[in-house]
Order: sequence, then structure tokens, then C-alpha cells
Amino acid sequence: MKNSFNQLYFEKVSKEDYWLHFDMTNTDLIYTPLYQDLIQNYIIIYYKNSDEVAYKKGLEEVVNVFGRTPELREWVVKYIITGLTYLNNSNLLDYFTKKYNYKI
Repeated sequence: MKNSFNQLYFEKVSKEDYWLHFDMTNTDLIYTPLYQDLIQNYIIIYYKNSDEVAYKKGLEEVVNVFGRTPELREWVVKYIITGLTYLNNSNLLDYFTKKYNYKI
């Protein structure tokens, strides 16, 4: 995922257009690093130094983008909750587990 084309793409693309060139409905890609890298880059580029409200908005955008199929929605919610658990962000973890009825 990390190469000069991707670096150039990520530096020049707007937040609104970030997801336009990627297929977020392919469930086979759950088992590759592609989706994880896309999510991490999106959050880092657009929400790195944001407050918790903006960070939550970014994570909700990720859920919306991947929520087109039930399998991808379940995967992305689990991925986000796992990340928030690792980061020990109890406020957002509580929000996402309640909103998406996810049991830890």
C-alpha cells in the first residue's frame, strides 16, 4: 500500500474525494491490508490533531463508507472498536459500542 503513487494521492486528494477511487463493497478485501491502510491514512491525514468530536465524525464517515454491505459494516465497526480499545479511548469506545450494539 505504501508507494510513491499512494503518497502522492494522499497528499493531494481532498477529504470529500478521498474514497471516490476505491471500491468499498468488496468483502474479499477485508482480509488484506488495503482497507486498514485506507482507514488509517484517512484518519491520520484529516483528523490527526483534531478534538474528540471531530475524530468521532471521521470515524462515523468511515462506518458510512464501509456500511454499504452488512459484512463490511460489521467488520469496520469491529476494526474501529479494536483500535479505540488499543488507544484506550474510553469515551469514543463507549459511544461506538452503544451506537452499534457491539459487545466487547
